[in-house]
Amino acid sequence: MSVSLIALFAAVGLAAGPAMADPAPPTRDQIYRQLGVDAVTADYIVLVDTSGSMAASGRYSNVRRVLGSFLSGLAPSDYVALYTFDTAPQRRYAGTAANRAGILGALPAGPTPNGSTDIGSGIEQALNELNRAGAADIATVVLLTDGQQDAPASSAYRSIASPAWQTLKTRARSLKKTWLGAYALPLMAQTGAALLQRVIPSTVVLQPANGPALVKYLDQSKQAARLAKARSLLAGDLGKGVRVTWTATQTDPSAGTATLRADLSSLTQRVPITVSDLHVNASQGVTWTGSPPSAVILKPGQTRSFVLQVRRTPGFSAKLWPHQVSDSAPMSLAGRVGSPWASALAPDIALKVPGQINNSGNTQVAKQVGSWKAVGIAGGVLAVILLAFALALYLRAFPRLPRGAIGIYEVGGRGSDGFRRIDQIPVRGRRFEHTSQAADAVIEVRGRRVPASKFATKHIGLEATVARNDSRGTSRHTIRPGHGGLVSGFYLLHVRQGDDVPGRLRVSNGQDEIAEGSLWAMRESPDNGADAFDRAEVR
Repeated sequence: MSVSLIALFAAVGLAAGPAMADPAPPTRDQIYRQLGVDAVTADYIVLVDTSGSMAASGRYSNVRRVLGSFLSGLAPSDYVALYTFDTAPQRRYAGTAANRAGILGALPAGPTPNGSTDIGSGIEQALNELNRAGAADIATVVLLTDGQQDAPASSAYRSIASPAWQTLKTRARSLKKTWLGAYALPLMAQTGAALLQRVIPSTVVLQPANGPALVKYLDQSKQAARLAKARSLLAGDLGKGVRVTWTATQTDPSAGTATLRADLSSLTQRVPITVSDLHVNASQGVTWTGSPPSAVILKPGQTRSFVLQVRRTPGFSAKLWPHQVSDSAPMSLAGRVGSPWASALAPDIALKVPGQINNSGNTQVAKQVGSWKAVGIAGGVLAVILLAFALALYLRAFPRLPRGAIGIYEVGGRGSDGFRRIDQIPVRGRRFEHTSQAADAVIEVRGRRVPASKFATKHIGLEATVARNDSRGTSRHTIRPGHGGLVSGFYLLHVRQGDDVPGRLRVSNGQDEIAEGSLWAMRESPDNGADAFDRAEVR
């Protein structure tokens, strides 16, 4: 039951539920006037009992009087069909509600003496009206009676168990209405008013009433119809709020600035919208000047525009060449959305206004960043880094040789002959090459790290490559500083700086002084076994 119905019950002292607080401004009547609900046509079908019992206690006269008050509150666009029923129903008026005098004048002067009470026939006529061509989508049926169903024998509705009643119910169910209200107003305690509820299940069967209470009940049906009119007008606005459309009216990528216009639009056709706590949200690096007001009221369909001057300060970009940095959605408007009508219409009409603002459109702000100068600087820095890296690799691959000299010894045919020095080479730099006339060979010496992962000076050996001009070919061996090794048939001995290179070396058999698995336990290239010996000593 609507708020207005409960309020009417409270006004006549009827227990219809807890009292409702007065709605905050604007009131429903003010909203109805703004909506123009009176321009929406509604059908009112009024069924008045004119059986003989209506003459008692001035009931019929009272009905005539309160109908005048009821009709005065209807909109001129409304349609009224007035029927009386007793032994048979009779249409007294059908036309505009503006002709109040004509409607009241169409009522008979008094009830029909000894007339029966055929409520079913009266309801049948009401359904005929509701089903007529051009009938309104909003309709109200009002039944006023003081008696039980007492139809003549010729009526199909004489027995409430007859199939005719089910036919009425089926017809009522097939009606295509936006809203159909039905009110049964009994004028005495025991009446057949509730029969209307059997045909139209949504019927409100009111308490027996007469006099002032009857006026309130009839007004209740009018208020319910007006609410239905308002609901039909507002149907297209339910769930709609506001939208912000962004437009970039001017951009300057070189400066990273743009002029953006925010169009705040109401999406409703009839409902006013309020936006409170209106503010701008921006992504990181975006600043702006100019802000919308903190609160905005939008009329239905109204658009208000706000202009913001926006500047973008982009963060780091790995791209150094000239290019634009942009953000597709750096700006948005946010706030709380509602309607001043919401509280007055609730709970009968829930506007369901979305609480958030929908942002759309172009808010792109671009900034020109990077330069070819930066590319050049970065390229130079990268070249220096690469050169430094290449130098580090070179220094690692070719470490500085231990200072001193290398003696070249000819190996004798017998071990007792020892080794005789035939040449010597000063050791210098990182790599050198020496052509020995005495050895008839080219000797290349370079530093070598052993193993390659070690950088300490103590791990740097002398890699000697001897390329002979005879059939012995080329052999390579890494010599430990201060030690010697057999390479391509020659014995090469490294002598540290400050020491003399001995003229002869003797050979003695025994365990080599370098333990197996040592970093220096390196074998020379195979050379037909001619270089096999254990250890050479100074002679």
